[in-house]
Amino acid sequence: MLRVRLLGPLTVDLDGRELELPASRPARSILALLACDPGREHARSDIAARFWPDVLDESARASLRTALSSLRKSLGEDGARHLLATRDAVALDVGWTDLAEFERLADAGRHDETLALCRGPLLEGLDDDWVLERRDEQRERVGAVLAALAAEAEGAGDLAAAVAHTRRQAALEPLAEEPVRALMRRLAAAGDRAGALTTYGRLQDRPPRRARSPRPCGRTPTRRRRPAPSRARSRSCSPTSRSAPASATTRPSACAARTSPSSATFSSASWAASSRTSGTA
Repeated sequence: MLRVRLLGPLTVDLDGRELELPASRPARSILALLACDPGREHARSDIAARFWPDVLDESARASLRTALSSLRKSLGEDGARHLLATRDAVALDVGWTDLAEFERLADAGRHDETLALCRGPLLEGLDDDWVLERRDEQRERVGAVLAALAAEAEGAGDLAAAVAHTRRQAALEPLAEEPVRALMRRLAAAGDRAGALTTYGRLQDRPPRRARSPRPCGRTPTRRRRPAPSRARSRSCSPTSRSAPASATTRPSACAARTSPSSATFSSASWAASSRTSGTA
């Protein structure tokens, strides 16, 4: 059975034997993309446009074929059985992923087991646009699990555990106010008035959180073709052509600031630190 771990660094094993990841970065990222949605068919044109947006279709498809060949080899002799590629689409036949297991356990309310699956941020070491977006979404899901664990512990009268889980949630989502306010309340309820006041001071010193702006880079990029030269274009480039109005300046891409402060600093080291704080694995 092919097993893929995504909650932390990407790892793959087949029948209990860990496989070496593809050497090329695009091939590793494509493997991760397919494993995040096991069995789902992805159009070749969409993958090519996502990973090679600045080249023509023919070149992008050739690069995709090379990456898929590298990925197939990394899966060993059964690579063709697990990597399902047709003329128009690509999919990965995966028996188990920790991401799918995380969602299953979370839906079942088995929060301790859910949290034990997390070895770090989603796909640590990869920084593609789609990875950053999925990582933000996964961080929010982990925060929800921690909030549920804290509420369960508080309801059971275990304020120490409730505080530990809330501390970890606040460390995971440093710009979110609700975990910090919950931490203040639980510290005060546990009799740690000094800790509650210190947490309040940190909350007051933080800059206000900005609303998340829409991300046009979240969509599959559209490749722009280089226009063929024409006489009209040549005339427009001549010294006598009219210059563009001053207002027609190029605006910076919205993708330039796609990484939030929390995702920029979040790593397995910070994950481990928050785990130690809460006393959980």
